[in-house]
Amino acid sequence: MKASYSIIQKSNEYRILLTPVNIEVLPDDIQNVLSSRKIDISELMIERISGESTTGQDVLHDITGWVAELFASNPILIIYYSCDDMTPIPSSNKNSDNKNMPVNEYRSKLFTHIFDTYMNSH
Repeated sequence: MKASYSIIQKSNEYRILLTPVNIEVLPDDIQNVLSSRKIDISELMIERISGESTTGQDVLHDITGWVAELFASNPILIIYYSCDDMTPIPSSNKNSDNKNMPVNEYRSKLFTHIFDTYMNSH
């Protein structure tokens, strides 16, 4: 599946992309199961196009809402998501319990928490 979504908030712009994953790199038996069941595996990418301020809760909930709608309208969809491990978190708190946590782990926990919160409220 291929889809995109943009969010513009003040001086911050985000782009969320969903692109098909090449299943040819998977073993043949897995490819056969995915193909026979018409299961769609796509990669989710979240990119900040501009801005440096902290990403607000409303933007994060907007992103998870869009992802939830994708799942609701595509029951055969599996989303693959990997977290950026190179780009620092702009406003990481030097005094927080998370100060020594790798950025990809922090982003993964954040995304999981926000998605769980969204699903519990909907």
